[in-house]
Amino acid sequence: MPKLFQVSKNCRVSLGVLSIVGIVIFAGCDTELNKPPTIIDPACTTNDECSGGTICELGECVSDPCKDIVCDAVPAVSCNGNQAVSYDASGECRGGDCFYAPKMNDCGDEICEEGICQADPCKDVACSTPPSATCNGNIAVTYSLEGTCSEGECSYQSSEVVCGTGEQCVNANCELYCNCTSLQTCNETTGDCIEPALCLSDGDCNGARVCVQGACTDEIPECRANDDCTDGICITDLLECEANVCTQEDDCSSMSHCKVATGQCVQCLDASHCSGDQTCESNVCEAPGICTANEDCVSPQICGKACDNPTDDFATCLTAQDCPNGACVAACVDVTCTQDDAFDTAASNNFHATASALTFTDSASGPHAIKICGMDDDEWFEIDATDLQENDGLVISASFPAGTGRVELFVMTGDEFSEEIDRDEGSTGNLVISIDNVPAPSFYLRFHATEGTSIEIDFDVEVFPGGLCGGDTAEPNNNSSGATAIGNNPVAEGRGYLLCEDSIDEDWFSFSADAGKSIEVRLSADTTAVAGIELYSSQNSVTTLISKDVSSNANKLLTHISTGGTHYVRIYSTDAVHGKMAGAMSVTTAD
Repeated sequence: MPKLFQVSKNCRVSLGVLSIVGIVIFAGCDTELNKPPTIIDPACTTNDECSGGTICELGECVSDPCKDIVCDAVPAVSCNGNQAVSYDASGECRGGDCFYAPKMNDCGDEICEEGICQADPCKDVACSTPPSATCNGNIAVTYSLEGTCSEGECSYQSSEVVCGTGEQCVNANCELYCNCTSLQTCNETTGDCIEPALCLSDGDCNGARVCVQGACTDEIPECRANDDCTDGICITDLLECEANVCTQEDDCSSMSHCKVATGQCVQCLDASHCSGDQTCESNVCEAPGICTANEDCVSPQICGKACDNPTDDFATCLTAQDCPNGACVAACVDVTCTQDDAFDTAASNNFHATASALTFTDSASGPHAIKICGMDDDEWFEIDATDLQENDGLVISASFPAGTGRVELFVMTGDEFSEEIDRDEGSTGNLVISIDNVPAPSFYLRFHATEGTSIEIDFDVEVFPGGLCGGDTAEPNNNSSGATAIGNNPVAEGRGYLLCEDSIDEDWFSFSADAGKSIEVRLSADTTAVAGIELYSSQNSVTTLISKDVSSNANKLLTHISTGGTHYVRIYSTDAVHGKMAGAMSVTTAD
């Protein structure tokens, strides 16, 4: 019997054989579209109607695609959100593929992990105890107050702050290296406060040390004020308590006087018992309103400058402008740097932007006198290289009293953050920098103190046309007859020196000093090769060698008590083969 199939476009096609010589085709189209395939007069309707291991599919007996397939490879359990997904132990084969029916289990208050509902390890865990703030090197590390829980463990968001220049991380805080008093100086390498040469209070001293008569000491005296004595008065010069009972002068110490009317030992009975222009008020020495010398002031104050009107903002003053309600007068003030130099007038030269311009006369500038009042008082100077030749050499030499502080001298292309051309530093009293070829168009000198509160410095700048070894402006000064004169008594002068490489050049300088004067001659080398130095005295046409130093020390000092007449300083090389020698020499005469 013919079989009728529904094909595309819902057309039915009937095939039949009428005779062995012809085929009749019957066809017709349904008007209903998209109907599922319908098999008319199928060969089979169930598997039982098929044989040979075939199955009935779409009305035909076909090979079974699930034959020999066993569905026992159950998929692994998994999580779908917070639902645990599992499967039956055996699956069903369909069309040759195994199908496993999933079983979904909502974990509720538990959490799904790897297909299994488990108790939440973060349940009842409160992340409210962050780690302690700490320092990681010079980085301050802190943590958020509230954390997050994962697998039962709390984690906290960290924040980092890199400590800036001049700061260090202490207990998770960026702090200044030192917590010093105004008179102390900070050692930024160690973070220690350095005691001042002259203290005003115990706070200026480190640890348990105390300030006694302007000096820090480990020895605690019996008294420093009357309140320290349970009976009597404190003799401050002796730092001892004295019974405040007397009937005659001999009952009191040499530092006090007997006030017979009251039977008490007191500091003074009249002004003659006080120093300088101090007056005796109520048996106590008091400083005058205007002073002329340190002796007029009660230790540890000194005679400086102060506003004569106490309502002015400035405790100390430099100019009248500092005292809008009064005058800047000489008065007793606390020991501090109250007098600045000629370059700190209307516009301070404490900064690069307000640097003082140096002018040159006969290839030299100076000597200049400056004063540094602590670490915050820099001294800046500008050198306009357009006034010089680009290949000129330069020697900057500076001197200051040894032991008054530590000074840094920089040659820079711009401000404090710019390139350093050269630098020198020290506390022994001499600094020198030599430059073979001056930079263009302009450069700067910066003086900075890392220790000390009041440092007086003399400096000068010398130009060597054509470079340091291209021309020595002091030449010819290769012997005593051609010595460069640097002054007559009293002398406080400095000069640069230059001995070119492998040369037999010498530099001689001359000065005069009266008999009895103390002479100090210093040499400070700015090169690896160090010159020798000699001091001569000349009287009645006889020149005598007084002192010499041919060591390799970069800083040398010769001293002598003058017997009068002319003196010579000889700077020379002790070897025929040597490197370039450059630096500074200074001479000071004093009573």
